[in-house]
Amino acid sequence: MTSDTTIKYSLPQRHELHGLRKLFHLVGGLLLALGYEIGQFTQREGTMILGSLFAFFLTVETARGYSTQVNRLLIKLWGPFMRQYEVKQRSGMFFFVGGCLFATAFFPRPIAILSILYLSCGDPIASLFGILFKGVDSMRSSNGKSLIGTLIMIMICSLMTYRLLSDAGVVHHVALVALIGGISAGFTEFACPNPVPIDDNFVIPVVSSLALYSTFSYYGINENLVFFGNSI
Repeated sequence: MTSDTTIKYSLPQRHELHGLRKLFHLVGGLLLALGYEIGQFTQREGTMILGSLFAFFLTVETARGYSTQVNRLLIKLWGPFMRQYEVKQRSGMFFFVGGCLFATAFFPRPIAILSILYLSCGDPIASLFGILFKGVDSMRSSNGKSLIGTLIMIMICSLMTYRLLSDAGVVHHVALVALIGGISAGFTEFACPNPVPIDDNFVIPVVSSLALYSTFSYYGINENLVFFGNSI
């Protein structure tokens, strides 16, 4: 990224609550997951849609890297959703869309949807609880991630998986599969170094998709499940 030292930006840091960003993260991911499922897009169609969105963000981030003026304009427009470190680095949204694209392109729809839900719901909730309990949670990873937040994320992701699989008609090994999915997402969030060139917005759906795909294959779970059919 360009080094913009002429203007000092005052944006939230990683350890701050930043509720608007978390809400944007949550709503954006839910819309992607619900749209993919309810719209009944094929894997190819979903990949094309997310690929186009990723190409847009790639273009924007590249332009930010080469032009201080473009960077300033985008910070002015997207400042309420950005963190301080993103002034000189790729934004989390770039990796968020990239992670969702990877899950959609390489894995069956139910697995991609679960992975996107883990990222959009579990990750911001883990961060929220980690910040709220930072005074009492002394057990943190080397990257500052909270054990309390991680446990909450595992619980949320496991419950979502259990409910969706049950509603879709899966009968056997539902609790175990749900727990494996939740642990894969939570452990990745807890262990992912911070900051890194590829952040947890990308790594969480990648690792979760791999874990779920292996688990689905091992237990013979149908990869063409339909979610939300009885709920919406």
